[in-house]
Amino acid sequence: MPNISANTSISQPPSFTREELSLQYDALYQSLIKGMQGYRVRQQQKQIIELCGKAMRTDGLVAIQADTGVGKTLGYLLAALPFVTQKSKRLIVSTHTVALQTQLIEKDIPALTAHIASDLKVEIAKGANRYFCPKRAHDLLSKKPKSSVNANQEYLLDDVIEEDQLHLNACEEQRALVQEIWNAFENKSFSGDLDTCHLPGIESVQNMINRKFERCPRAKKCQFGDSCPYFKQSEAIDKADIVIANHSLTAIAAITSNTVLRNLEDSIVVFDEAHHVHDVYRDNLLSCYELSQFAVLSNKVEGLGKLLKRMEKIPALFHSCSSEQLKTLLHKFQRAVEDNSFYISELDSYLFQNFNLLRGAVEQYEDANQWLLPLTPTEATMANQLMAALQALVSIGRVLTQLVKASADAKFFESENLNEKSTGYIVEWNRLLKSLEVYVSEGISSLQRYVEFDECLTDAQRVESGLVRWINRKTNQQGVTFQLISNSVNIHEHFRKHVLEVADSVVFASATLKVQGGFNYFVNQLGLNASNKALDVAEIFSPFDYKAACFSAPLFNGHPNSVKHAETICTYLKKSINRHKSILVLFSSYRQMNEVYTLACNSFKHSILCQNDFSKRELIEQHKRRIDRGDTSILFGVDGLSEGLDLQQQYLTCVLIAKLPFPALSTPMFKHFSNMLEAKGMSSFVQQSLPICERKLIQSVGRLIRGEEDYGEVILLDPRVNTSRYGKSLLASIPMLKHQQC
Repeated sequence: MPNISANTSISQPPSFTREELSLQYDALYQSLIKGMQGYRVRQQQKQIIELCGKAMRTDGLVAIQADTGVGKTLGYLLAALPFVTQKSKRLIVSTHTVALQTQLIEKDIPALTAHIASDLKVEIAKGANRYFCPKRAHDLLSKKPKSSVNANQEYLLDDVIEEDQLHLNACEEQRALVQEIWNAFENKSFSGDLDTCHLPGIESVQNMINRKFERCPRAKKCQFGDSCPYFKQSEAIDKADIVIANHSLTAIAAITSNTVLRNLEDSIVVFDEAHHVHDVYRDNLLSCYELSQFAVLSNKVEGLGKLLKRMEKIPALFHSCSSEQLKTLLHKFQRAVEDNSFYISELDSYLFQNFNLLRGAVEQYEDANQWLLPLTPTEATMANQLMAALQALVSIGRVLTQLVKASADAKFFESENLNEKSTGYIVEWNRLLKSLEVYVSEGISSLQRYVEFDECLTDAQRVESGLVRWINRKTNQQGVTFQLISNSVNIHEHFRKHVLEVADSVVFASATLKVQGGFNYFVNQLGLNASNKALDVAEIFSPFDYKAACFSAPLFNGHPNSVKHAETICTYLKKSINRHKSILVLFSSYRQMNEVYTLACNSFKHSILCQNDFSKRELIEQHKRRIDRGDTSILFGVDGLSEGLDLQQQYLTCVLIAKLPFPALSTPMFKHFSNMLEAKGMSSFVQQSLPICERKLIQSVGRLIRGEEDYGEVILLDPRVNTSRYGKSLLASIPMLKHQQC
């Protein structure tokens, strides 16, 4: 077993000895074998249990490349079981795809509860907006449709009545659907998890009835608090032994603790589909500040003032503080906004006048309205304005913090005998304060990276900083607006501090952790060897021999980026239909997919199911129904079908890959990292594009063989794999080529 680092750390004595844990695993495994009819012992699964058990016992880290068929998920679940049941540890399993979550909930965890640990408490954690809000639904159904908003009513600002407008503008069909959802919730046939509601048209009303943090009066003060799906699920998650989440929610929990997961303390965290963790975590660190929204600050401050006047008429609200204190701070905040508005407006005007000049020439495939700032110092005037804008927001934020603290100290919701009107005032007050907090903090976070970059004194420091800054120019009904966006390509220090050093132990598992023959790419991205926790890495090989599968990359004239490549794909697809009834065609883009669909012969076009025409669940169901009837079914898809698609035996016997899955070169994060590598004298293609392509290619090829009885062929329609220098390394990464090639 290779070991990348063996860093020592000061920790508590192991909760189990190695021998004790080994005996427990043997007993658990034997119980599983006896309980599950036909269950096959897999040495690879035992290896996974041992590796995970060591990390969990020693509060360490382990990264496992686990090929298809090794029993990965049951392996890490079994490894965690003694810690969950005997040491009161919580297991968080974080995945990237819904398909894996479904497998865990419907197959793997039920196997444990049925045969080993019947009293396990298991819950799924989702973002708050995935839950039904009974109050919002009730309010919508209570309002008369298409009524105008009376200027004398209790609402104060355009943004305040946004919720009312949303409800009032709901059409009769939407109201009828919300009523149907309400009835289902009332009779308990609908749990409140919106992902489980499959009523036609649910997408059109979801934003009207889902939970919104800023509009929630909290459980104790809401008339529907006792039945609120979000708070009921939060309570259940607090008591759960195993929690299933996605990578984004886990990242947010680590960064802000503002999720149903709370945080990662006292938890064993398993990142399955771990090759996505870096990108998802990085994307959650992005900050975006829109300059034109500063004008809204004044409106919100005015709204808070009017709202406070109405609240003063309810003396019970001010049992813990004086309304004068809030009025004083509100006036102070208003002055801070007015005094600093000039600096934001100056930056906005400068960008409006000079954006094209500052941005420079627009290269091929680039967006003329997006400017990725280079690795050179920012133009002097703009740099000064960025600094002034940051200082302005910091000044505003300082006063806002005082106002927020005073509001929290007021303890409005602890007031006695609050009626619906009073509760509504408090909800609106908190909503406005929260929106101000988010806007100001986003601005500070984003602009800080711009200023930090310009504080670097040398080219080398600017390159190593990893700070990425880009500006989007957008045009809307109000005119031209600018978004100042920033992030960092270097997340390893943040990930170490907020994940590796917080969780008790962390397991990373995936079929594609290795790149170019090793784990270094994955380990370096997340900084795993810089942690004070010991790190093990291991590769667990598939038990499949792939004799029933073959891979081919036919040579043909032409380039996969040429306009005629769609015709080539159609030609090979037509040939494949003569040999196969179940085919998956993976494209590099929707544009290419639509081109091939347009060119497809009428003789088989009716057999094609396109990913963008159906939900993934409906797509797979339709495909299976066709195969069960003996019909031909051809799935057309992009990235979403290259992972998390598990179609076994006759349901998938041929995979066509339209071209090598190199990443898009135009995204700001990708381009900036490329520029960093080139500045260091390294090849962006070798260090960035090729590893991403290798991972995606392995995932795409892996759609074919999902079980021991699977068979078929994979056809890669990209001659570069045979003619380029890098083709050999890509072919070497494909498992079935180690056995045979057709």
